[in-house]
Amino acid sequence: MKGKINILLISPIAGIHDFLYKNIPLPLLAICRNIDLEKYNIIIIDQKFSGWKKRLKYVLKKRKILLAGITALTGYQLKFGILIAGYIRKHRPDIKIVFGGIHPTSTPEICLKEDYIDYIVLGEAEEIFPRLVECLAKNKNPVGIKGIGYKDKNKKIIINEEKEFINLDNLADLPYNLINMKRYISHIGRREFYIEGARGCPYNCSFCYNTIYNRRIRRAISPEKIISNMKHLLLNYGIDNFFIIDDSFFVSKKRVFKFCRLIKENRLAINWSCEANYCSIKSLDNDVIKELISSGMSWIAVGVESGSEGIRRKLNKHIDNSELIEFNRKISKYNLKIRYNFMTGIAFEEEEDLHKTITLIKILLSDNPNAMIQPIYITVPFPKTRYFDQCKKYGLKVPKTLAEWSKYDSYRAREFLPWISGKKGDVSEFLMYISYFIDLKIEHHISDSAIGKVLKLICKVYNPFARFRFNNFYYSFFFEKWLIKEINKMQLSAIENKLI
Repeated sequence: MKGKINILLISPIAGIHDFLYKNIPLPLLAICRNIDLEKYNIIIIDQKFSGWKKRLKYVLKKRKILLAGITALTGYQLKFGILIAGYIRKHRPDIKIVFGGIHPTSTPEICLKEDYIDYIVLGEAEEIFPRLVECLAKNKNPVGIKGIGYKDKNKKIIINEEKEFINLDNLADLPYNLINMKRYISHIGRREFYIEGARGCPYNCSFCYNTIYNRRIRRAISPEKIISNMKHLLLNYGIDNFFIIDDSFFVSKKRVFKFCRLIKENRLAINWSCEANYCSIKSLDNDVIKELISSGMSWIAVGVESGSEGIRRKLNKHIDNSELIEFNRKISKYNLKIRYNFMTGIAFEEEEDLHKTITLIKILLSDNPNAMIQPIYITVPFPKTRYFDQCKKYGLKVPKTLAEWSKYDSYRAREFLPWISGKKGDVSEFLMYISYFIDLKIEHHISDSAIGKVLKLICKVYNPFARFRFNNFYYSFFFEKWLIKEINKMQLSAIENKLI
């Protein structure tokens, strides 16, 4: 807009799932909360939608840009973030490039060694990013600004002190008007619209980024603020199905009950779902479960990770299988879906452990018709986690560049995890790929677009065969792997080619 300073924000594709369902770019909207929109014009490009390259080329050619901000998770999103940053640097070397998100926070020095990155934001950026913007608008370096990493005039890497955590209830509402909400809503189908409920988790699972990014400190958004956000989205956009982003929603049952009460008091005709640590929900009694369902709760996700109690202990995840099976039977009596999260390809996992995982999954699905198994991904060791250190003992080589870190993705595990080879590699990949088809979760994960309807039909028809292969541990003639890898390769290669 005339007279305003342009800020370009980009959300790179994070993997094949971004083609199947398109969530709003929450991190980018979040960092715009405190931006002075009278002074700055925000341009958001989401790589999940077609036409992103055309729009990027137009913006780079026609607009004067102060900076380009790119959000980056380890793996594919980092890969495409690197390609986009290189493209911007090639065509507009005058634009300052800022990386933010979980990966830059975990590996700040490695990020700043790259010529195409000028600044990084460490941790949550709602208060940090606006200060950086103001600093760059005045053509100054962010000396002393907490939560910023940069290179001085001598190319020396400077990592400023981390900023204190913010009070989430004091944050302004998300500026949904900065994106085309109709475009995202049209892709939701039966899926839930993501809203934030908390940050951080008090538990100490060795594989989780939370121990680094949020330092095991959990900060919950008040039920009143969550309800206010839901009402806004319902009244203004007709959204009535929500997933609350909160790694441990049931840590405070008092807060959960207040949330349910407020839904009823405000007469909100909505459905909602969440994640929970098993330890915080295993003791829920019948009256509580009924109360949750009556408030609109439709499903809950629970991390189990492995069917082997020994493996879980090494991951610092303490769940008794017999208790879990009993809980699953109890919850099966209600109209409440439960989605169990499992992992595979763990460094110290043996074939016996994999068989235990399959056995437990078979029991959970058999005992509860409302149970589903989320895709069972090969476990990626994220930087600075305790699991990453555990993996070093099994031959993991520490990446030295962003390009090497960008390969850290479950689909490419054979490229960087030395234990994903031979029979163990075959079985781990079998579990990952077959898990897409062993139940009808795909109906809830994919949008109602034309291609989505075709994929749903294929999955529904193939489901009995996949279940048979899974139940009998039959991983020969593994065409599921070929199918998904080919789809993955076609979609992601097409995007990569546009940036080379």
